[in-house]
Formats: sequence, C-alpha cells, structure tokens
Amino acid sequence: MVKICYACSAGGHLEEISPLIAQVKCDEYYFVTINRTDSRSILKNKKVFFVTDTNRNIVSTIRNFFQSINIFLKNKPDIIITIGAGVALATCIIAKVYGRKIVFIETLAKIDTPSLFGRFLYPIADITLLQWKEQKRFYKKGKYIGPLLNFQNLRKPKKKKQIFVTVGTNQFPFDRMIAEMDKLAKTTLKRYKVFAQIGNSHYIPRNIKFKKFLEYSEMKTLYKNSEIVVCQAGVGSITNALSNNCKTIIVPRYKRLGEHVDNHQLDISKKFDKMRLLEVAYKIEDLRKKIQIIITRKNTIKFKNYSIIKYNINEYLTNKM
Repeated sequence: MVKICYACSAGGHLEEISPLIAQVKCDEYYFVTINRTDSRSILKNKKVFFVTDTNRNIVSTIRNFFQSINIFLKNKPDIIITIGAGVALATCIIAKVYGRKIVFIETLAKIDTPSLFGRFLYPIADITLLQWKEQKRFYKKGKYIGPLLNFQNLRKPKKKKQIFVTVGTNQFPFDRMIAEMDKLAKTTLKRYKVFAQIGNSHYIPRNIKFKKFLEYSEMKTLYKNSEIVVCQAGVGSITNALSNNCKTIIVPRYKRLGEHVDNHQLDISKKFDKMRLLEVAYKIEDLRKKIQIIITRKNTIKFKNYSIIKYNINEYLTNKM
C-alpha cells in the first residue's frame, strides 16, 4: 500500500500540482497546505490538513513545524510530492528523517534562477523533476518532464462579451494594471462588460465593477464565461485563463515598482510569449494595443504540446522508488 502526501502552498503552487492527482497511482493520498478559500475549494471532498504559512517568519515557521510533525506521525506517508514553497519544508525534512522518499518538482514560476525552496530541498530530494529545460543548469540530476499543464481535454464553453481582470492574491498592490483597465473600459472597451478582482491594490476603479477578493467558485465562473482575461503573470492566473480557453493578456509585476519581491513574473512572461499561447503587455502603455490584437484573433492555440503526457511520471516513480 502506497500513501502519498502532496505538500505545497496555496495559489499557483496548488494549481500546478493538482493535475498530478489523476496521473500518479497510489492507494491513498492527502494534502498539506494553507487554509485559504482557493485551497478549500480545489481540495473539496479530499483529505487535507491545513498548516500555518511560514512567511519567512521564525514564529510561524516553528508553529508550522510542530503542526507538520503531528500530521506526519498520524498519517505516515511513504512519499512526499512537493512543488514548494516554505509551507512544505518542514514536512519534507521530517519525511527525510523518517526515511521516506521525496519527489521535488521545481515550480513553473522559476526559469532563470532556482527557487529558494529548491535550493534547500534539492540536496535531500530523492527525485527532482523540472518543468523548464533551463532549470537543468541548477539541478544537474533533475529530470525534465515538461510543464504540468493539463489542457488535453480542453472544453470550449460559450463565451460572453466579457473581460475578467485579476491581480490574484498577491500581498502587493497592482495599481498600474487596474488603473489602465479602468481607463480603457471608458473608451476602447465599451462593447465589453469588464469585471476586476483588484486584490490589495489601492486604486479604486470608477468605470468597472470590482471586488477585492472573490470566492473560488466566483473566480471559476468568471474564467469560464469571459472571452478575454487580463491578469498578472502569476502561474495560477495564467493556467486558469488558458485552461478555460480564454484569450489571455498578461502584465508582469516588477520589483522596482514595488509590485513583487522579485522579477520572476517577467521571466514567466517571456517564456509564455515565446510559446505564443497569449499576449504580453510588458509596458502598461501596450495594454490597449494588445487588447485590440487579441479581440480580433481567433483562439487557435495548440495546448497539447505542453501537456504533462510528455513524460510518464508514473513509470518514473515506479522505477525510482
């Protein structure tokens, strides 16, 4: 009997790792993650344990450790599969002490630099799987499997003349994008209904309806019904838009503007731009032009080239475990 523990953060990390549930064979599995609206919705009716997010804080990290060891000893998993980040570190360390196997998957969000989580975990991981070929520079023993994007059964729901704008759940404001979309809603986008999820942004829209945060079910409905999605260049936002067959425009957050802790969203934008899966507005002034381009474009993206089926993860786990 094989029991698997999936340990990861909420948001993009959880979105990335979720397709593995249907791909990896086991007798039993459970999740260790953060208690948030999206994680509760994604993992509804699944076995899940919530722990404190570490947030690079010593008190939170200690609390997370004791929660993690309690969960581990009660469940005694054989394999830990993790994509990061800090919330999963204690679970992995405890598993190593008890002689369990660790499968580490580097996040899709990191291309040109390794994640901090990856730097800690790679030396103790039994298997390291990579979603980008560029990651091989940092993880010499890593195995490239391709992006964990599960678009094989992509549905084509009937879309409304609607644009969904989302900044995700990031702690930093993203006023540039919200302000520009508010301006365009009054001029260029009169034919469209525009709705924005503005998160922690300080700018309050005058011309479009908005909410700071949405229930996961509300987010799913907006992705499903919207013809166009304009979003931050976060993995969760991008994969949700593409998997719902939305015409997608991404706007990367920049560290120098106080929109993120680093520039990994710029790296993601460049990578997806090369794939021609979406449009990228590197400058906020480009957003109008990108919207005009995508409105007239047919959504003929070939998603199957970026599927997890590129590599049989099950066979790999069987051979290596």
